Amino acid sequence: MNPRRRALVSIAAGLAGAAVSMGSPAWAQQGGVRPSYEYFEIPPQPVATGARIEVVEFFWYGCPFCNMLQGPLEGWLKRKPEDVELRRIPAIFRESWVGHARVFYVLESLGELPRLHQAVYRAVHVERENLTTADTSADWAGRNGIDRARWLAAYNAPEIDSKVEQARAATRAYGIRGTPSLVVDGRYVTSTGMSESVPGVITILDGLIGIARDRRAAK
Repeated sequence: MNPRRRALVSIAAGLAGAAVSMGSPAWAQQGGVRPSYEYFEIPPQPVATGARIEVVEFFWYGCPFCNMLQGPLEGWLKRKPEDVELRRIPAIFRESWVGHARVFYVLESLGELPRLHQAVYRAVHVERENLTTADTSADWAGRNGIDRARWLAAYNAPEIDSKVEQARAATRAYGIRGTPSLVVDGRYVTSTGMSESVPGVITILDGLIGIARDRRAAK
């Protein structure tokens, strides 16, 4: 290639790079996270946390990677920014996941979720308990200080049926491909499958929170 042509190609490449840079919003360049690599974007979903940046954890109690994520996620919760709030939604890909979703929503309805959420993971992954039916989960609840009759009444309540269906619909609406997945502000989705390690997804989460914060500020 002659010197004049080389110079023209160099100038064209520089202009193309500038155009890409000018065309990409600042929030897409920061945080060390790349679309299609560390996260993907979905059509905006409703955010339930108002002025706070929403993080939704889609999980399944039977998922080993969800279990592995709990330690790093609990550590993140202790240091998370004040303008960020976590919500949890049990993912439902198949009917066999419904029992665990019901356990989550029953614990929530009885006000026992803060005390026993992590205990469910321990029961499933360490103690190898079957918590997929009303009776087996009621037995477990009884051993953890919840009256069996009270548990069963909540388990079979219409409100729990409704929440399970909402969780099923949310799994589809958010484009969840596997568990655990984290959705930031209703539009940025990442998962342990997009990270080099399970704890590494927390670094991606922090980057996406920065992107969401900048995007809100730019409105």
